[in-house]
Amino acid sequence: MAVLLAVLVGILLAPRRWQGAGGMHLLGEELIDGGGSARRFAHAMHSEATAIWADRRSWHLAARQSDAQSMQVESIRIDHGPFNASGVLLTRGVATIANVSARALYQLLSSAEGFAIIDPTSEPEAFSKFNERFWWRHGRLEVAEAHAPAAREFCVLNAFDDTTRTFVSKSVRHASCPGSSPYADGGPPPGGRVRALNTFALRTTPVAAEGAGGPSATLELLNYADLVGAPTIMNWINVQLFLPGLVERLRERLARA
Repeated sequence: MAVLLAVLVGILLAPRRWQGAGGMHLLGEELIDGGGSARRFAHAMHSEATAIWADRRSWHLAARQSDAQSMQVESIRIDHGPFNASGVLLTRGVATIANVSARALYQLLSSAEGFAIIDPTSEPEAFSKFNERFWWRHGRLEVAEAHAPAAREFCVLNAFDDTTRTFVSKSVRHASCPGSSPYADGGPPPGGRVRALNTFALRTTPVAAEGAGGPSATLELLNYADLVGAPTIMNWINVQLFLPGLVERLRERLARA
């Protein structure tokens, strides 16, 4: 019994060691009520993602592999903005993906097949569905919704910048999805559902030319996911499972090509 108790205490306390230096900020659920607000927030989302990848404060190093399957995952505490009380950590990761160009990797991950690689619990056909689409000179820009177990739902703005090979998805408020998370003032969604939160981004950059043994690419990721319930469980999933699992599924898919 004492051993079991020690294991349980270790599981509960582990995320406290994963907080890094803290001090991070995330943009909240912006109200998207037209093309202007969608484009402004898309720009802010991409700027936020770029700043997070470039951040040089002390993050907790959650995982690092130094062989050909290299990947690094880091986590940090959010102290500012509407999500600072959630207790859910922000994660970022970087991996080298061999035998694929940065352009081809981005095209795969921004497709319906890539949608399933990112989130294997999703329905691939949902990738082509959207609640509202807006013109954006950088690429595709749309509000979409998704559903998760335990009566959870997401309302996100997806912004694909084809020039920089960057995709950002972030929770927003929109008339097609009444309500908001507890961290915004939109009230609860109808039907007893709970608005879950998401900030996810990916970017691909080339690291080798064709003449240097074939193409390869750097894949940068960031993730903040909150199902609004149990932050300890969310942190275990976000820090230990989600990003490494995504890269593992991606490499398995490329190995079959």
